[in-house]
Amino acid sequence: FRSGWRALFGFLVVIGLSSSVTIYFFLPETLRDHAQRRERPLTFTAFAGLTRDRHFMGYALNSAFIASIFMVFMTSAPFIYIGLLDISASTYALYYMTTIAGFMVGSAIAARAAAVHAPINRMIAISSVCALIATAVGLAVCLLLPWSPWSLTLPVIALAVASGALTPNAQAAIVGGDARIAAAASGFAGFLQMGLSALLIQAVSFLPHTTPYPTYACMVGSACAAVIAIAWGLAKKKEDQLP
Repeated sequence: FRSGWRALFGFLVVIGLSSSVTIYFFLPETLRDHAQRRERPLTFTAFAGLTRDRHFMGYALNSAFIASIFMVFMTSAPFIYIGLLDISASTYALYYMTTIAGFMVGSAIAARAAAVHAPINRMIAISSVCALIATAVGLAVCLLLPWSPWSLTLPVIALAVASGALTPNAQAAIVGGDARIAAAASGFAGFLQMGLSALLIQAVSFLPHTTPYPTYACMVGSACAAVIAIAWGLAKKKEDQLP
């Protein structure tokens, strides 16, 4: 059955409505203290405070740069796999599914780490470094080895595992500062992810697509920025803990 590319938007509508209904009926409000609700600052006031919080900005920027790596890959991958490697769209989809499986493995690792009370900051730092290594290996493969679907996909699978392990921990750190502004913190972090990803995608779109080099170079740069962001945020946290 082939319904064309427009069917994708219908599918998204169905998924969105199903998610909204499920959340409304099966995910009740957990903040039941009405007095505490009234004490919450206004959203934009909370945003202003969050931008001055180095701890939060370290976590949020780290998460945004890691997310932007995947956004850049998702945008450029069809040109690389279909345009340069000359594989069909359906075959490309199968390769892309392996990265989703990698993210699921990373999420399982995060769940296991949470079960044994592994430190969140350590999980974020290790996952960020692993993401940097994976993207660097991907760029090296592009430069030194013949291009093939698997040679370009395997580093991205490793990146997906690192991202899957990082994302739940980063989100927990982002919303774990002040319960009164948890929603504002989550929303602001999401805005940074989408905004930064859009900027990087737009930048990559101006680069030549005759090789995979620009895409993987941008991914490496974003991974470097993610490591710097979390190191910056955690350094401030250590300073605050000094007597």
